[in-house]
Amino acid sequence: MIPRMTTVGTLKNYRYNLNQSNNTLGKAMNIVTSRRLFSSYAEDPSLATRCFQIRHAYWRAESQYTVNESLRHKYDVAWQSLGTVSTDLYAMAEDTVLTSIIRGENTPTGPGRVSLGQSMIAKAQDIAQTMNCRYGENYVFSGADTLNAPFTWGPQVNPEYTEGSGLPRYLTAEGGTTDDPEKASQGLYFRGVPVDSKDPKDVEKMEYFLNEERKDIDVGLGHQEADGKAVSSTVFDSSLQGLYYLGGYGTKTVTVKDQDGTTLGEVENIPNNVISIVKEMGEILQRSDVKDGDFASEDDKLRFQALFQEFESSTSNFRERWVEMDTQTGFLRDNSELLQGTADSLKQQYMELEDADPAAAISDFMFARYCYDAALKVGNSILSQSLMDYINF
Repeated sequence: MIPRMTTVGTLKNYRYNLNQSNNTLGKAMNIVTSRRLFSSYAEDPSLATRCFQIRHAYWRAESQYTVNESLRHKYDVAWQSLGTVSTDLYAMAEDTVLTSIIRGENTPTGPGRVSLGQSMIAKAQDIAQTMNCRYGENYVFSGADTLNAPFTWGPQVNPEYTEGSGLPRYLTAEGGTTDDPEKASQGLYFRGVPVDSKDPKDVEKMEYFLNEERKDIDVGLGHQEADGKAVSSTVFDSSLQGLYYLGGYGTKTVTVKDQDGTTLGEVENIPNNVISIVKEMGEILQRSDVKDGDFASEDDKLRFQALFQEFESSTSNFRERWVEMDTQTGFLRDNSELLQGTADSLKQQYMELEDADPAAAISDFMFARYCYDAALKVGNSILSQSLMDYINF
């Protein structure tokens, strides 16, 4: 039995087919305008999932690249600052007045020594100011606390002082001690802690700054965690502790030797920090006799030799740590190139998966447009025949 083709049935089938052609045309137009093979997850779930995974990896690589670039610029600023400090230290080490004092050559005049002492104290302050450099709004050498200046000046603490010892708390510029902070000479502080202190509480804080405090950053090294902490080999520690580059904290006992190797004596409480060393050398020179340049005492003379001996050692260590930073800066530079290459590769991959070929997209659009126009023309024929059938009936 042949089914009867009614006008309502014919129009219903026509509308359905016309809508299909319209939908096909709309999808083709979206591909041409958006240049993407799909606009929603439902259109192609498997392809959309793959593209999302690749895009997620790309966004992560881009984020790591941005962070790494910021770190690289920070390390560039730090490296340049250490270069300035290195120049200052070597200029002092080669000062003719200073070398003549150490070698015991023609004794310089008193004014020359006093002037050199003033210059060394000013240079110590300049070095501290250089180490307070910033990258943007953040202090470079302040460890994890980048919002506060790392190096400040305050009453110089007596290294022998500990709470309850009964000893005077501060040192004076004349080499004495006092409990009055107004009479004390200016000493170096790192993040609010006196650098030359031997007090256990201060030592504990310094130990934490140098050995435990970290600011781990994910720069694409395969970030992993264990027991709630980042695995050190999978992250980059961005906390630059200025104290580390300047020789550390606290004091030591130095054995003073003459140029021929003869032991002249031992001197206690010699600072490890190069800024404190330079500053104290300047203070001893300022106490020299204004006329003939003699040291104020034999103790001052021996202490000055111990300080200079430690100054040479600290300057050499400083240069090694500067080279160490140069290595870290080079690593960040190479890592930036690697991350950029990874991001470019991932971008190319997801573009190949989801971006439409323009020529093919336009061809599909033109064919869909042709089909839609043809469907409209067919509609004219259907409507005419349906009207005549109705009249004849």
